[in-house]
Amino acid sequence: MDYSDAFSDTPNGWKRYLLHLRMKAAADPNEAEVLNRRMSRGWCIGDKPFKQAMAMEIDPDDPAVRLEQGALIDLNEQK
Repeated sequence: MDYSDAFSDTPNGWKRYLLHLRMKAAADPNEAEVLNRRMSRGWCIGDKPFKQAMAMEIDPDDPAVRLEQGALIDLNEQK
């Protein structure tokens, strides 16, 4: 199935994608766990230019920024 139209980067596309994930979780809890791990990896998901843009928005002195060592190393490399 081509998901490019169904899961477009719009509010309606996000809602459809969330519903899709909920349906997958209900059908197979193990697959839901795998999806959760894939979606929760690292400090930022995206290509290098996107990560660099996000890194420039984060103030490393802000006490709200709490990252694990590997994620912090990646953030520093992007900056």
